[in-house]
Amino acid sequence: MSTPDPAPFGGIATTRRSEAAAGPAAEPSHGELLRGYLFWGVVIGAILLVELAGALAHWLDKHVGITIPWTTISGMIGHLEELWPATAVVVVAVIAPVAVYALGPSTPGRHSPLRRWLRPPGSVEITRWYGAGLALALSALTGFVGVALFDDDFHRAYVIYLALFVFGIVVPSLLPSVLHRKAGFTSLFVTLQHLRRRRDALAMVATVAISGGLAILIVHLAFYPWPDITKEPIRYAGRSAKGARDAAVAKVKALRPQGGLLYSAQARQVVNGKEAWVVFFLGAGDADSGCSVILKKESIEAAPSCSE
Repeated sequence: MSTPDPAPFGGIATTRRSEAAAGPAAEPSHGELLRGYLFWGVVIGAILLVELAGALAHWLDKHVGITIPWTTISGMIGHLEELWPATAVVVVAVIAPVAVYALGPSTPGRHSPLRRWLRPPGSVEITRWYGAGLALALSALTGFVGVALFDDDFHRAYVIYLALFVFGIVVPSLLPSVLHRKAGFTSLFVTLQHLRRRRDALAMVATVAISGGLAILIVHLAFYPWPDITKEPIRYAGRSAKGARDAAVAKVKALRPQGGLLYSAQARQVVNGKEAWVVFFLGAGDADSGCSVILKKESIEAAPSCSE
């Protein structure tokens, strides 16, 4: 009688024996951890700087004269959600497992200490030619090409952020699977886990920042432009509601020093194609005075009845 094949489905038993022969996965070395902190710190820092530049684009153009030819990640996702509403589902489907891997415990036995698929001994070579400098250089080159080819901020943002994602996150994560090589530094998830395992104030700050940041990010992107979807923007026509009211009251007092008019109400409107606050005033006995003040970003205009 022949002995049945112990692994009839593609050599699963052989794979398990190879993993068992490899023994338990060792902790990453101090050098691997340091290189992990360096690589992911630089990559994430670069992404945040690009995001910050996109967020400050209007201010930089107005006050410094610097034009930022791309939008923010949230603006880009919001644009995609306008084109394809199902994008919000993809956002949740991506961020949710990221939170699980970033905040959950590591899974022993099936992954290497670098949080990558464990392969039989000898099949993985360590290479250090792919570092943060090369990742950023490739991302920058791709971004420059995108800025040169496209004339729309959203299309440029697609190219820039996709390049950062591919060269900064996907490529170093796929080196072992595609080229059978380790990147020479800990993966993003292992780096975060070791940071959180320090059991000191830094670990606590990292855990709170990661959990809070991912929670805010998933709601902000899935329900973009949250938190503005639940209320009107605080600023309109360059002023807050209180700022517009105070400026209108000051204007009326300057035109009518003796008083006699009282603030009544205000509204957001569009006057001559521009955003404007319109502030209304009452006369004696709550009678309609006909006085109103229009406040645009660059001007304040009062009706003739506001003067004495």
